[in-house]
Amino acid sequence: MSLAITICPLQREELPQADHIFRLAFGTAAGLAEPRHMFGDAGYMHRWHLEPGVAIAAKHQGRLIGGNFLTRWGSLGNFGPLTVHPDYWNQGVASQLMAATMDQFSQCINRRTWISADPMSMP
Repeated sequence: MSLAITICPLQREELPQADHIFRLAFGTAAGLAEPRHMFGDAGYMHRWHLEPGVAIAAKHQGRLIGGNFLTRWGSLGNFGPLTVHPDYWNQGVASQLMAATMDQFSQCINRRTWISADPMSMP
């Protein structure tokens, strides 16, 4: 069953929380003892600054619980990292983020869509 969430634009002031969720999600999936330390001091929220780009947020009861970054380069649509806080895994949040992602791309003329994914995150 899908959790009722709100999909909306990610705000600049939410970037630190989005970064925390990103590291926690990937670190948990990788089985790290300290999942928050995934990727060390590398900065992944730089995607916020790409043009033309869109960052979307998933919120539950006003709390940021996930997000995705989308970029268009001509006819190519690129997205990722799509992340969901581990406390909300298996509740349909990623599916709702994907639906919003594809809706954004359908509003553009994209002939191809590319996902940025960690090979370990694929089933």
